[in-house]
Amino acid sequence: MLTVDTHCHVLDTWFEPVEVLLFQMGRADVDKAVLVQLSTNYDNSYLVECSDRFPGRFAIVGAVDTTAPDCLERLEYWAGLGVIGVRLTPMQRSAGKDPLAVWKKADSLGMLADLWALHGPDAMKGFVSDEFVGLVERFPQMPFIIEHLGFVANDPDPPFADFKRILALSRYPHVFMKLPGIGEFVPKPVPHRSPPFDLDAIPPFIDMALDAFGPDRVMVGSDHPRCSDWEGYSNVFGYLREYLERLLNADEMASVLGATAERIYFANHGG
Repeated sequence: MLTVDTHCHVLDTWFEPVEVLLFQMGRADVDKAVLVQLSTNYDNSYLVECSDRFPGRFAIVGAVDTTAPDCLERLEYWAGLGVIGVRLTPMQRSAGKDPLAVWKKADSLGMLADLWALHGPDAMKGFVSDEFVGLVERFPQMPFIIEHLGFVANDPDPPFADFKRILALSRYPHVFMKLPGIGEFVPKPVPHRSPPFDLDAIPPFIDMALDAFGPDRVMVGSDHPRCSDWEGYSNVFGYLREYLERLLNADEMASVLGATAERIYFANHGG
């Protein structure tokens, strides 16, 4: 079964180089990965290099400085080198006369938008804003991919009001959701136990996302290498596979683990 990890960070000056990711992918039976640029780094050249060195293994989501006067030119430059998506926050806007310039440019280039926020109590606010809904409606051909399960770790208690508002974006067919590892929203057990998670007792966030978006619009994103501080890379996929087997049939599992990501990140962009 094809497995695609849609959320990996690699860099030769921060975190880990691509060779570490490739080793982890091999251990976890992950076939392809999406290299997502650090939100504070606008030089995507290392990601392009990785994609060129390992053809067919990686798709690239880059970043640009939306305050820079040459932002649109830089976005077009990176797109010409194979960057298929741009990482933005729901409230991010361009400097200058047209605050939507970067969104319009990405749309005109056929790029997708990977959507992030700073972790913390306000992480979900942009996703539930009227301004973001307006963006989604403005660009119906551009895939909007919400990272980190909508940052649901910041909405831990029932009735999960903000998370439900984010899930309501599933009414737009070009909005997608990434599932992180369970360790991103369930604390480490102290003292440690094996296995660390009681899958019967975790919050129902994965179930809710699948109910809202369906398996054709949900993907897995490990957040390598940060996931190593939670359950660890191989365990992200091990525990998620075990959990998803309770909810999905074989075809649905194939969609969540790889087929949807292949379609959105690779097949549609010649990756």
